[in-house]
Amino acid sequence: MWIRSLVACLVVWLAAAAPAVAQRTETLAFAPHVPNVVPRGVLRPNAPPPAQITGTLRLPPGTGRVPAVLILHGSGGVDGRGHMHGQALADAGIASLEIDMFTPRGVTQNNIATARPRPTDALPDVFGALRAMAAHPRLDGGRLGVMGFSFGGILSTMVATAPVGGTYGPRSPAVRGVMPFYPPCYLFTEGPLAGMIGSRFPRMPMLMLVAGRDDYDADGGESCRRLLAAGDPEAQRNARLHIHPNATHAWEGVRTGSFFDRSAARGRGAHVTIQRDPAATADSIARTVAFFREVLR
Repeated sequence: MWIRSLVACLVVWLAAAAPAVAQRTETLAFAPHVPNVVPRGVLRPNAPPPAQITGTLRLPPGTGRVPAVLILHGSGGVDGRGHMHGQALADAGIASLEIDMFTPRGVTQNNIATARPRPTDALPDVFGALRAMAAHPRLDGGRLGVMGFSFGGILSTMVATAPVGGTYGPRSPAVRGVMPFYPPCYLFTEGPLAGMIGSRFPRMPMLMLVAGRDDYDADGGESCRRLLAAGDPEAQRNARLHIHPNATHAWEGVRTGSFFDRSAARGRGAHVTIQRDPAATADSIARTVAFFREVLR
């Protein structure tokens, strides 16, 4: 009997002494993907993309192939939002790649207001990243998702449109689900990107998270409701919307305060307020994990 007890104690001691298996990060570099033919109009980039984009790949413990999510930063660049969501995804067994779309273009905090690219200019980065993810030995190229914040939320929404799918989709890995965080939806309902929205939008499952006090749409989420109701009944079954009624734009609060943006107030220009909302942050992280667990299962 005492031998069994000794063995049990030894097993417990060894488990406690063993180092915890940690998540692993690595830098992934890749070339942007530019299709042979890009239609004129809103899809045509203003300038050729950089020769190389880099990103931080966060891998869950283990050695097997896992699903993965591409994380697209906001208009302020990489700022910590992707890290907190990527960490939660890795804890759930889902890898993530957060790419830097600004630094290779010479965009810094000093010139960001004038040098920031259009979302269309960064589409080659998105699809180059998806191709690199599909080629990585730890990632399952058949189970990829995309999420993004603000600027990255616009890109995530664009990925779900038929014109982007028709232009960048051929020979690119299929995306199983997209999750835009607080994109300015007016850009797609009445603004310069309205031509992208058709009867097939969204063309894959989409969960959009919106702030009720967002100063870009400034309508409590109504523009996003109209956007996700634009497609035919089959496409609408792909669309889900959750509004945090008391939250502001970028409720994670990595950077707080107020700043003027010409794109705010539906393009009329206004000050954008950002306040930290811990409850909305925790809820959105939980929704992120649940959504990608579902669509990448």
